[in-house]
Amino acid sequence: MSRLKYWRTCLACVGLFLTTTHAMAAKPVKQEDINPMQGIMVPAKEYPAVVQQALAGSGEAAFRLALQHEMTGRISEAIFWGSIAAENGHQGASYNLGYTLSQSQDPKQRLRARFWLKKVLASSNKDLREYAQDVLRTLDENERSNKANTAPRYGDYPKWPTD
Repeated sequence: MSRLKYWRTCLACVGLFLTTTHAMAAKPVKQEDINPMQGIMVPAKEYPAVVQQALAGSGEAAFRLALQHEMTGRISEAIFWGSIAAENGHQGASYNLGYTLSQSQDPKQRLRARFWLKKVLASSNKDLREYAQDVLRTLDENERSNKANTAPRYGDYPKWPTD
């Protein structure tokens, strides 16, 4: 799976989130008025409230936190929040988490990636299912050739945050 395809999927998930958010607004929003970064980066003053929402079960809030941490390079925190979002049923988070974990050198992380990608295969989102199939196919090819992924995107991941 190419990085371009991965980022297109991420942006599609963000677009779905933004479309849903803006559909609830009182007045219609023009497509040119939507900033792709709007709604992803959580302002510092709102961060504690978004964390509380995510911990209380909001998959969308946890997905926002995961995307923010991934974009700022804090991958272990992105995986943490991505796991929470996926556990709360966010399909885009399940795919992103599966893809990110599939890039690890750790076989346990790649096994967990398979779990999340198989969840995506059972979802109703056709595009995400196709992307998940591509990532699973790549994982199978790498394991058949008895190689770990030779070009990890982030390298080995640290343990989950403890505090």
